[in-house]
Amino acid sequence: MERKDLAFLGVALLIVLALALVGKPLLLGGENPILKYVLANGSKEDDASTNVLPTSPVPSLSLPPTTTAPPYRTYAILNGTTSGRTESFAIPFPRWILSLTAVPQLNTTANSTFIFPRLRIQVVDAEDPSRIVQSIEPDLLDARINTPFDPRPWKVEIPEGNRTYYLVVYSQSVESYTIEILVQG
Repeated sequence: MERKDLAFLGVALLIVLALALVGKPLLLGGENPILKYVLANGSKEDDASTNVLPTSPVPSLSLPPTTTAPPYRTYAILNGTTSGRTESFAIPFPRWILSLTAVPQLNTTANSTFIFPRLRIQVVDAEDPSRIVQSIEPDLLDARINTPFDPRPWKVEIPEGNRTYYLVVYSQSVESYTIEILVQG
């Protein structure tokens, strides 16, 4: 063996020894004997090991009990068949929910054109009619869509309240719809 090979073998043995003394205990969750010695005996300020902090058990994490939002109750119901505007109504709560259901018209004749039902509701600030608070257009109104996912009733949270609003309803090829206003309480 050459001198170069012996040096390489010596470095490899040092690496294996370091991994055995330091790495294996860390991987297996045991103590690191070198770190234990440094913590027990202290170290000089100019020593690089002064950055090592003693470990302590991690306190258990306790989460507060989950709080559920107060249940919602029906505040008003609107049943309709055509487009239109509702009367103004006051919402004396910080947030509220619109729950929507709709029955689309069905095409019963074989030779007529396709029917594409649509329903769009705009929540408008009654004090500032140019401000549309939210525009809602539920999806999957077409009865020809065969899907196991049926989102009805659609529920949309309106994240503001304590104001007066009105609804503008645009209905196309819809037999009937129901809009339920839900408030906390």
